[in-house]
Parts: sequence; C-alpha cells; structure tokens
Amino acid sequence: MVLICSNFSKLLICENYNTKYLKAFLKSVQMQTRNKMLDDFSQLMTNAMGVAQGAKEEAENAFASMVDRWLADRDFVTREEFDAVKAMAQKAREENKELKARIEALESK
Repeated sequence: MVLICSNFSKLLICENYNTKYLKAFLKSVQMQTRNKMLDDFSQLMTNAMGVAQGAKEEAENAFASMVDRWLADRDFVTREEFDAVKAMAQKAREENKELKARIEALESK
C-alpha cells in the first residue's frame, strides 16, 4: 500500500497495512495541515495588523490636520507670538516705572 500526502512530500509504504504506521503518518499529515493553516492565519493576522497600523497613522494625521485647521480658524496665537508679546509688555512696564520715577523726580523739584 502506498500513501502520498497532499503536498507529495511524504511517502509511506506499508507492506501489510500496519495501522500503527498508518495512524502515525496520518497524524503527521494532519499536523502539517494544521501548521499550514496556522501559518496562513498567522500571516493573515500579521498583514491585518500592518493594515491597522497604517490606518491608525492615517487617522492620527487626519485628526491632527483637522485640529490645526480648527485652531487656525479661531485666530489663536502661537506660543512664540505669545512669548514675544509678553516680553514686550514686560519691557513696557519697566519703561513706565522708569518714566514714573522721572516724573516724580521732576515734580518734586
């Protein structure tokens, strides 16, 4: 009796139909089939995770650009602009103090 598995990689010759060898062979063929199915499933899941990762990055980029557009429409200032105006205000306060001190000095004469 000759048995060839589905991928023709194993050949079993049984002269007297020894069920022990036949069962062992069929079990190995089933294990290979299951492993092939698991490998295919694993590959499918790996590909799906890659697609999901790409979709996640695309969604993050779309959300970030949408928030940027929303903020631009609201005329919010950037941190740099805020810091520049804050420094100008501080400088103006210092100049006002100096001018006030000069005026008081001139008025006291």
